[in-house]
Amino acid sequence: MAADHPYLVCGLVAQSSVTSDPRFLVFTPGVSSGARGDAHGQQYVTPETAVLERGADVVIVGRGITRAENPAQTAREYAETAYGAYLKRVA
Repeated sequence: MAADHPYLVCGLVAQSSVTSDPRFLVFTPGVSSGARGDAHGQQYVTPETAVLERGADVVIVGRGITRAENPAQTAREYAETAYGAYLKRVA
């Protein structure tokens, strides 16, 4: 559907890239630097895995930031790590 309506869709939320069409960004949830899973069955991947192996353009981090001792610093660290992985991917 996204390919049929690129004027309405800028990206897709997915665990891994579902298209090779460069018009669409891939937003990947379930990213955490430390945790691998939780008591609710959530499975996490690292920012590097999300970007380098799964093709994420944007990583979505929730509890890894909101439950951190210093959320602002932790958010910066995630941004730096994910961007560093992105630079490796496009090099």
